Amino acid sequence: MCSQYKSAQLRHDLTIHLGVEPLAVLLKMAMSSGCLGASFRRHEDLDAGDDVRPGNISNAWFIWAHSALGMVLRILLLGILIAPGFLCAKVPPPEVLSPDVFVTSLDETICVSGYTRTVRPSVVYTNGVKRRLMREQGLAYEAHHSEYELDHIIPLALGGHPRNLGNLMLQPWVGENSAKRKDRLEVKLQCLVCSGQISLGEAQSAIWTDWRDAYSRYSPMACHRKKSLKASDYGD
Repeated sequence: MCSQYKSAQLRHDLTIHLGVEPLAVLLKMAMSSGCLGASFRRHEDLDAGDDVRPGNISNAWFIWAHSALGMVLRILLLGILIAPGFLCAKVPPPEVLSPDVFVTSLDETICVSGYTRTVRPSVVYTNGVKRRLMREQGLAYEAHHSEYELDHIIPLALGGHPRNLGNLMLQPWVGENSAKRKDRLEVKLQCLVCSGQISLGEAQSAIWTDWRDAYSRYSPMACHRKKSLKASDYGD
């Protein structure tokens, strides 16, 4: 499923369909069971022979709201809906992560002012990779190099590997999926990690899986960092 749906679309689909086909099926299954069936039948609004098809869900919603089974299912489904990307989150492979950044080293690495400047690869290296990626994508370097940034998918400020090719991609400077928009997400995630509001692994997985989905989830969150860093200390 993760290969077919973005997590936002998946949540939309779940929300649309929770009260219809799946609910009708669950009710019929529950009513055919022993004690659960008896519990359902205590409600005069719905008997075993009643119609619980999608077109007749008013009684179904009553049971959904008042039965123990409904409560358990609602809690489980709510957990999915309030954790966007949960079903589709990917763990980044070890080679795209810096071996120097881990949970116990945050205060010595990414949460230290100026850290990214100490690990950023040379311009000679990044320009060479940029030329290679543009050539592979059929883009003339001289004509289009200013339109793209060589981006770390997992930014240096979140422990991304500085030189591993699997962590590097071309990012357009303008448009809906622009580098500037992703940079804002990187700033927010680094702040959330260093303030202890989310874990390093959560931030890395979110931006690796789908940074656009991560943007919609984390950009509204307020960061409560005790000590602010300069803007130049964030980002790629």
